[in-house]
Amino acid sequence: MQEEIYHYSCKRVELRLDQQRMIPWDEIEEVVLVETASGASARMSTTAKACWTEAYVCFLFRCQDDHIVANYTNRDDPIYNEDVVEIFIDEAGDGRRYIELELSPMLVVFDAVIENDLAGHIKLDIAWNIEDLITSVYRLEDSKYLYEYEIMIPHHAFSNSIATGKQWRVNLYRIDEQKDGAKEYLAWSPTKAIDFHKPDYFGYMTFIE
Repeated sequence: MQEEIYHYSCKRVELRLDQQRMIPWDEIEEVVLVETASGASARMSTTAKACWTEAYVCFLFRCQDDHIVANYTNRDDPIYNEDVVEIFIDEAGDGRRYIELELSPMLVVFDAVIENDLAGHIKLDIAWNIEDLITSVYRLEDSKYLYEYEIMIPHHAFSNSIATGKQWRVNLYRIDEQKDGAKEYLAWSPTKAIDFHKPDYFGYMTFIE
């Protein structure tokens, strides 16, 4: 049986500098994250969106969460052990070198460059940091358990220029720790295992106007 291939069209938008939320997220297509090993529906809903501007590539996660676990406070702490959203970006598309970017509910950032030998071994360079990164976490006022994570990555964080028609391999993830200590591992493009470092399963994100 052929594996499903995930595609996302990343639309260019203009920032609304006169508004609190500068990005017109209501105009952007969303995707639904599912359990990464089985593809089953999540216990609590997670959706994600992406767009780009003249200066940034932007992501928005909307997460239901009835139990926040976020105790780390320093950049590059192992926030992947608690509640977190994650973005993996492979510009070259060969799976051997990609960015891992994570954000916790407490606005703690983990960012690293990953070297993957595609044989089960990875090396993390956590000394690498994204300068001028913009992040925010909102709890939506009309919902007790709904949170939005907004991430704006400046173009200069990437190795190559960003333009219409360019395509990246990307995956979007969430780890959600529950009240009983169990964890749910979610992905846009399921990796068929509780392992996010499966670049063969990354989806395709294409920049469009």
